[in-house]
Amino acid sequence: MLRRDRRDHARQRDVRAQATVLGGLPSIAIQDGETPGADATGPNDIAFKGHTAYFVVGLGADPAARAQLGPAGSRFASLYRLDHSGSLWQMADLGQYEADANPDGGPADSNPFSIDANGHKLAITDAGGNDLLSVNPCRVLRIPVG
Repeated sequence: MLRRDRRDHARQRDVRAQATVLGGLPSIAIQDGETPGADATGPNDIAFKGHTAYFVVGLGADPAARAQLGPAGSRFASLYRLDHSGSLWQMADLGQYEADANPDGGPADSNPFSIDANGHKLAITDAGGNDLLSVNPCRVLRIPVG
């Protein structure tokens, strides 16, 4: 009985210890029609390599549409790195890769959706571009955000 009480107490403590690690990330959703908030996109997935977090921010549209979103538009369809000191870096413009390479040959569409950080490279799925991307985190341009 005592053991069970300790576990329950630990679970309660974990819930209260939740905190925002990084705020102000880009997101967008349809605001009109029958379902306001539908088709929302923003940070989609996160993976860790040691004390460094990598995450992708989606788009779900032609990368050229980012220009219509103002200054925040350039932050969509991208790969980010958050290091242990709290520094945030935009590491790769995955939307621009889709616009330039368009691997599936259809209309340009980028929606980075999932990331895996096993091994030396990052594997990223782009649900809009219908492709699996391999990114070497040591060989990409890092642009400070903030």
